[in-house]
Amino acid sequence: MKKLLGLCLFLTALNVSCASPDKEKEASVEDKVADLESQVMAQHDSTMTYMGALYSHRKTLTQWRDSLAQQDTATIRTLNDGIEELAAAEESMMGWMRAYRAPEDMQPDSALAYLAREKEKITIVQKDIDQSLQKAETISAQFTSK
Repeated sequence: MKKLLGLCLFLTALNVSCASPDKEKEASVEDKVADLESQVMAQHDSTMTYMGALYSHRKTLTQWRDSLAQQDTATIRTLNDGIEELAAAEESMMGWMRAYRAPEDMQPDSALAYLAREKEKITIVQKDIDQSLQKAETISAQFTSK
């Protein structure tokens, strides 16, 4: 009887000790999901601050283009390229925002994978915006020096 009781206690202790790391792992994965989601949203929020600059540069380049004589096709083409790149960068951000869904109903491992992909996507959006703004500033500097 003592042996049976000892065996039951041993198995119970073993079960409790084995179950604990899984719960810690789950909490750890959930913490990773929350952390990664915070990173994605922080990058989104940071990138959103440039949306006004995209609009402003696009408006300025459009005004300059519209004020030129039609014969100045090289400058018009340069301005159009800048305008199109700014518009594409803006649409890239809008497209990302339309497609993004918070991973609330996903399993933690699926949520981690999803958020990792979304982080890659928002990084590309951020690079597109940075490049289009740099190009617009270069065009603006060339145009104002004339």
